[in-house]
Amino acid sequence: MNSLQIKSVFRALPTFLIALVLVLVIAACAGEQPEEATGDDFSTDVTFFTGQSGEEEYTAEAKPVVAGAVKGFETASVMRNKRASHGALLLEDGRVFVVGGQGSGSQRGIIYTSAEVFDPESGVWEMAGDMKEHRHDMCVALLPDGRVLVSGGRGNLNMAIPTSEIYDSVAETWVSGGELVTERDYMPCISLNDGRVLITGGEGRDYQDLSSAEVYNPEMGEWEAVSDMSVTRARHTATLLDDGRVLITGGGKLDPPYEKTAEIFDPSTNTWTVVAEMSTGRADHAAVLLDDGRVLVVGGRGKKLTSEIYDPETNTWEKTGNTI
Repeated sequence: MNSLQIKSVFRALPTFLIALVLVLVIAACAGEQPEEATGDDFSTDVTFFTGQSGEEEYTAEAKPVVAGAVKGFETASVMRNKRASHGALLLEDGRVFVVGGQGSGSQRGIIYTSAEVFDPESGVWEMAGDMKEHRHDMCVALLPDGRVLVSGGRGNLNMAIPTSEIYDSVAETWVSGGELVTERDYMPCISLNDGRVLITGGEGRDYQDLSSAEVYNPEMGEWEAVSDMSVTRARHTATLLDDGRVLITGGGKLDPPYEKTAEIFDPSTNTWTVVAEMSTGRADHAAVLLDDGRVLVVGGRGKKLTSEIYDPETNTWEKTGNTI
């Protein structure tokens, strides 16, 4: 899900559902390599935040509770499969879609084709059919018609996958989304204002980080290359700015050093502009568009607690408080 979708959709949703999406997305981004996993690494548990939404407070069952109750986390119903390195996003109807990922415990070594959907009204997870490909560390994006585009990722051969697939949550069906220009994994994708989906960087089939980028055109059903970034990146972030441009930050391998650099893509001109660097290198971090148009960047590999805010109007970064 891109930052503009987060910004516009979250305002209309109970806080517990916002927290569910964030928990699932963070879990999807935080997975390690399969050989590093243990039976306790991954979980089917889903945690909700009980927070204020309008004049009512909501629990995992989406029932109002006593106003003024203490904010905190509640455990909701478990997913059908234990997952890490999966994809997650918020559907237009308010349900949460989760797909792919790696298993653990009795499911250790499995790379899933399955998907499931959480309904906040019933508090129940339902299976959503299987992809053709086994995938983890792919990217997911919402298309203008409400369908879900799942692209790239790493499969059973432990190599980047060149294909994409599309899920229709109304018809509950999967169809091919065509082949990417370049196979890749560990990359973000972002829905642009013109309806296309941008994918940047990631790791290629030879496990080398990429600087290339491409877009999916849902009207044509095709992928096409766009201009390359200034540096190679994987495990980075992509955030849609208020003016329709895309901010790219950080990136790197599992171990440092990580990228401090940032750049902005203008889809109207197919050009990249290098912007001010972050104060610290980051990979596998989080970035979100704030209401005032700035971008908050948080955490990253190496157990980073720091955060900072980028202002696209002044092209400056400002350090903020550490996470707990």
